[in-house]
Amino acid sequence: MKYLVRLPERLLYVMPRVLLLSLFVGYVSFMFFSSCDWFKPFEQAVHGLFLRLASFAKSMGSGVPK
Repeated sequence: MKYLVRLPERLLYVMPRVLLLSLFVGYVSFMFFSSCDWFKPFEQAVHGLFLRLASFAKSMGSGVPK
């Protein structure tokens, strides 16, 4: 039962580290595979996703009065 009490504390300790590690592994694998021809469609899809996300964030921010 003591473990269940300390579970939120452990999750707050572990989750940021897991997120940073997954971002690092994703970045390194993306850089490693970016020179391969079979990876180009996936790379273009990811870039398109980031462009859509950026335009969505810009449109959400444009409605906020300054």
